[in-house]
Amino acid sequence: MAENSKKLFKELKVGDQIVLSAPKVDRRPLNSQNINGSVIDIRNGVYQIGTAFSIIKKWCFREEHQLVSNNDLVDSKVQKHKFVFIH
Repeated sequence: MAENSKKLFKELKVGDQIVLSAPKVDRRPLNSQNINGSVIDIRNGVYQIGTAFSIIKKWCFREEHQLVSNNDLVDSKVQKHKFVFIH
């Protein structure tokens, strides 16, 4: 099962741009269903995601987000000093 997961989900590196699905409890009816982010740290196979507004406090597994070629998030815009908790 772990081998299949590795085949389906390519390993990410720091600086890769991703899209993370926003849980329904953390968004309002008119908010976007996705969060644009960038990988800012990797430890023990989990990823820390930074966005234009803050760092997501929860460390994410690879299966929770999708790699994209360009999500219009420049690395200099990623906030690296504020944290936000997402369920």
